[in-house]
Amino acid sequence: MIAALLEVARRRRLSLEGKSIGVIGAGNVGGRVARKCEALGMQALRNDPPLQRKTGDSKYVPLDALYECDFITIHTPLTKEGIDKTFHLADAGFLSRLKPGVVFVNASRGAVVDSEALKAAIRADRLQAVVLDVWEGEPNIDVELLERVDLATPHIAGYSFDGKVAGMIMIYRSLCEHFHLKPKFDVKDFLPVPEVPRLEIATDDASDEELLARTAERIYSIARDDRDTRKISDQPPEARGRFFDALRKNYPVRREFQNTMVALDRPRTSLAKKLRGIDFMVEGTGL
Repeated sequence: MIAALLEVARRRRLSLEGKSIGVIGAGNVGGRVARKCEALGMQALRNDPPLQRKTGDSKYVPLDALYECDFITIHTPLTKEGIDKTFHLADAGFLSRLKPGVVFVNASRGAVVDSEALKAAIRADRLQAVVLDVWEGEPNIDVELLERVDLATPHIAGYSFDGKVAGMIMIYRSLCEHFHLKPKFDVKDFLPVPEVPRLEIATDDASDEELLARTAERIYSIARDDRDTRKISDQPPEARGRFFDALRKNYPVRREFQNTMVALDRPRTSLAKKLRGIDFMVEGTGL
């Protein structure tokens, strides 16, 4: 998510700092996204009706409070019934109420967004940029929509190696609890040395966000995933679903920012704070 925001901001010549982002679905993933966006200097508005009812916390706002946000990102489960139904949550009515020029991101489930309505909104130039990691009809995705979005990835937002290991350990611990066994292993027992354990960054005269984008892409190139996903359009129609599945099945090892220590060539407090806020380690003190 952070790599996507930094890449879109760079391509569109936007500044993230000072912008507002509406986070729809503020649970484990959405909550982390909101905190990282705040670390980048954005104002995060959280919408999560189930959490609001459960906690009564005023930080969870109604959906219509997000319509004037500069960015919208969705992190809900897909539900088709009940008061919190999310199927086609982002339909034509929803998209028409968003602030013109919004950057729209979906990293939840494909059918949370009405693809036809989204294509219409893009054709009408209502959206400044669109980022999709999930697609209706996976693995047979809408190629027209693929060709119209700014960044496309093949449902791999949760595919970091660290995340896979963490998920495995969750299952392992549940099994240990079920069979009344004491766990012997933890996440650290399965994580190899990161490919990029340390990065030296020359701060020069670039902005914080440009330096953040450069640092992030040294660990993970979302542009590469975007290029690979767009190759689906080159496949014959009957092969596109298999190609989409293969992108996921053969996805390369991707490590998270938290594994890398960043060394700045000179003190730069604002940059160091943002790097830490998106989970990089920063070498030295007083930065």
